Amino acid sequence: MWLALSDGAKLYYDDKGQGDLTVLVHGSLGDYRDWADQVPFLSNRGFRVVSYSRRNHYPNPWRNYPSNYSLLTERDDLVSLLKELKEPAYLIGHSYGGFAAALAARDDPALVRKLVLAEPPIFTLLKDREDVALSLKFLSETIEPGKKYLKEDNFELGIRVFLEGISGIKGVYDKLKPQFRQVMLDNSKTAVAEIEITPERDPFDCEDARRINVPTLLVKAEGSPRILRSIVLELAKCIPASQVATIARSSHGMIWDNPKIFNESVLEFLRAVNK
Repeated sequence: MWLALSDGAKLYYDDKGQGDLTVLVHGSLGDYRDWADQVPFLSNRGFRVVSYSRRNHYPNPWRNYPSNYSLLTERDDLVSLLKELKEPAYLIGHSYGGFAAALAARDDPALVRKLVLAEPPIFTLLKDREDVALSLKFLSETIEPGKKYLKEDNFELGIRVFLEGISGIKGVYDKLKPQFRQVMLDNSKTAVAEIEITPERDPFDCEDARRINVPTLLVKAEGSPRILRSIVLELAKCIPASQVATIARSSHGMIWDNPKIFNESVLEFLRAVNK
């Protein structure tokens, strides 16, 4: 199915199952196919599951990003989809998609019943000196070289650099299932716009997190870099009704590293809301 946005962009979304509406928001270099291990799991357990591709991600037609593109653009796209679906949703966001989901929950709480954030890269939350130093190191060793390779159309090398930095695992690209490697290659062009967004363009601090007033599950992976785990713990201090789950034997790509534990953790949380 397709949603036409007010600026002419289009979003593809897949709609499976019946029951409580659950919307899945993918991260960088991904699309609706990122959730291949979550859609059948949830749709077979009484949920209506909508997984969509964010603007310009496969199979959406390409439309140049607006000059003021930022995470607020992604928030607005997500809100448009939620309004199109015409009922409040359980909202599950991974990585960059988690940041967009957090903004939607902060600004349009009536559209969100429950929120799951899996390691959103909200670096402006970090205050510890060592965490700040690590975020600067991530910028210089991952974001900048990755952006350089992507702009040179050396997409595979750019993806390798980005994935190793965000996961902390050498050679992680080669360990992915072929289907997920293909998803990343299909979306490599989108990464340039996303990684050029500086934290200052969409500042988000503890006061912003306190405005998220829906029950929230914060998910971190056992093997992720410290900066991502630290962001989850900072969010837990700030979001009033939040709890933390840790996914064992996984890194930042937890939704495909260890889908069994991720899915079961999310299911337990969502079902608890209905008691």
